[in-house]
Amino acid sequence: MSAWQFNTKVLPESGLIAFYGKIPKQVDVVSFTNSVPIEELERQSAELPNYWEDFKKSETLETTMAELLPERESWSSMARMFGENDKDEVVIWREENGRLSRIKVSFSMSEPNPDFIRAVLDCVRLNKCKLLALQVNEIFEPTLNDFVTQAERCSAARFIPKGNHLSELLE
Repeated sequence: MSAWQFNTKVLPESGLIAFYGKIPKQVDVVSFTNSVPIEELERQSAELPNYWEDFKKSETLETTMAELLPERESWSSMARMFGENDKDEVVIWREENGRLSRIKVSFSMSEPNPDFIRAVLDCVRLNKCKLLALQVNEIFEPTLNDFVTQAERCSAARFIPKGNHLSELLE
């Protein structure tokens, strides 16, 4: 995770509705930091709901996401990793039983890739999912307008190339 990345999680609409009865504006997340012991972070993470539990399209979604960037070696047997960890990146996590548990997508703001951004948004939308902007913990629609609004609010926006606005790069 780099300072110039806009970090998001993909969340299935069906899982959000099953847990909250609607699509909430925010959900609880565990923020991993060096000041908290890993055991405590794992405990907190285990207490959060798995929104993917009853998601029926997980194979289709995972296959499509996996096609967006080249796969790289993963440091975890529970995760498939694509792209570069300091640029555009997709990480697909599974539980020990093989069930999908989370998908994290990071977008480089220092070198915004309009094709990658559009492909992710299309994939998320077609699979009836939403995006969670991790820095502000807000769920947003997978549209270009909402993406630009959220990305420009995050601290990584300061790395967008000088003289450009993210919305101009996506035209």
